[in-house]
Amino acid sequence: MNFSRIILQNVFWRGVYFISLFLLNVVIARSFSATGSGTIYFIVNNLALIVTICSLSLEAGMAYGVLSGKANPAQMGGMALLWSILATIIAGITGYYITQHTGKFNGYYWYAFGGYLPGCLLVSFFMALFYAQKNFWLPNMLMSLVIFVLITLTFYSEKLGISLERYINLYFTAFLIQGVVLAAFYLSKYRLHNIFSIPRSGVRKVVVTYSIVAFGANLLYFLLFRIDYWFVQHYCAEGDLGNYIQVSKIVQLFLTVPAMIAGAVFPFSATRLRKDVQNRIALLSRAAVFAFSGVCLLLTLSGYWLFPFIFGNSFAQMYQLLLLLIPGIISLVIVSLISAYFAGQNQVWVNVFGCLCGLFILVPGDILMVPLMGVKGAAIIASLSYCATLGCLLYFFIKNSECRLSDFFILKSTDIQALNTSFNKVLNRN
Repeated sequence: MNFSRIILQNVFWRGVYFISLFLLNVVIARSFSATGSGTIYFIVNNLALIVTICSLSLEAGMAYGVLSGKANPAQMGGMALLWSILATIIAGITGYYITQHTGKFNGYYWYAFGGYLPGCLLVSFFMALFYAQKNFWLPNMLMSLVIFVLITLTFYSEKLGISLERYINLYFTAFLIQGVVLAAFYLSKYRLHNIFSIPRSGVRKVVVTYSIVAFGANLLYFLLFRIDYWFVQHYCAEGDLGNYIQVSKIVQLFLTVPAMIAGAVFPFSATRLRKDVQNRIALLSRAAVFAFSGVCLLLTLSGYWLFPFIFGNSFAQMYQLLLLLIPGIISLVIVSLISAYFAGQNQVWVNVFGCLCGLFILVPGDILMVPLMGVKGAAIIASLSYCATLGCLLYFFIKNSECRLSDFFILKSTDIQALNTSFNKVLNRN
């Protein structure tokens, strides 16, 4: 399939899913305010760390194995099912043991754990397998349908008498439903047989070796993007935490389009000539920087009124925090594209090193700045750490390519024509 067509297909269907997530986020914010939504998303943050550890990033190894032709899609589907079940059992036993000795988790935390962990594992694994088959529309459509049902329940939560605790239970059950539906459709659509047959030792080595390196990168990326939540939760008020997490979600929203493109870059990078992909990455980067700089300018002019209007008056701090994060946002736009390239080239170690550079600034900076400046200090340090990560990745990319630093930031007169030509080719083929 043509590279441009892959990108547009992924952007459209992934966009539908992220729009549904954004609408859900708005409804939750307006229904439960900064304090209540902050509680929900802080629970998500804690559970997401458990998911990151339990997955061992096997989805990356599975997708790479299928794309490289070294792994059987049926066997990878069986591995995804078995590991999701096994990891949930192991994590559940470990969590129960910890609870008995610390008493940290309450009832709805366990309910959230039981829905979120297996659901996210299944979604992560089977989304990667769908993408390895270059099928972007079906998994995103299925997940969007579940989200729209949850949006409806959220919107009528007050009329239905759904308390915050009951809603948390419903919210995390939706993740399990998404995972089960995705797994069922994957196995059904591709009519896979012998899914529980054991892969050959060579296949296992390819999947596990790639996954171990990807796990290091994903764990570090998780800490780079979310470790500041714990500093804010410890030193700041609940309302401040809600504002900070909501701004972080706006940053994630900014990254949806680059992430969608990156989802197409990964399989393309794994199967095409390096120089061709490098030039396309540089083109996409400077086009994205130009586009998102314009969006940041619009939010700078309108965000002071826009954020309270959309999310409610309890989110008045979002505007200042977003302004502080703008340099980091532009950096992350490019990071998402370059990191996908290195992953497809089986050079995940570069992404690991980039994350370490960012964390080297983030952790000491938060320790010093959050107690002094609160959420504003967290935003400043986060932005600096994202810029450091970008600088590291660009160094390795430029070192092994013919690209210059300006190729990633300054739009050329021929770029619009090149992008327009690629877009027209896709439309003509359809």
